[in-house]
Amino acid sequence: MLVLDRVGKTYPNGVRALEGLSLAVAPGEILVTIGGSGCGKSTMLRAISGLDTPTQTMSASAWSNIPRRNEGRAWRARSTASA
Repeated sequence: MLVLDRVGKTYPNGVRALEGLSLAVAPGEILVTIGGSGCGKSTMLRAISGLDTPTQTMSASAWSNIPRRNEGRAWRARSTASA
């Protein structure tokens, strides 16, 4: 199960991309994320995948069961897919 408990991300320039995000996704459950440009969808996915680190979280154990990817390898895959 993926559990996020009050997760936040503030970038060094002061932009707050996520604030207080909480959700629980059970194994086999499908989650759809929709929203306007700049609302934090990609930031949330990058934090879950390990490509970015949340700056605030109330539950560190929520991240323990998520396999982390090599950021360089993931970036190359993303760059290749968009080309």
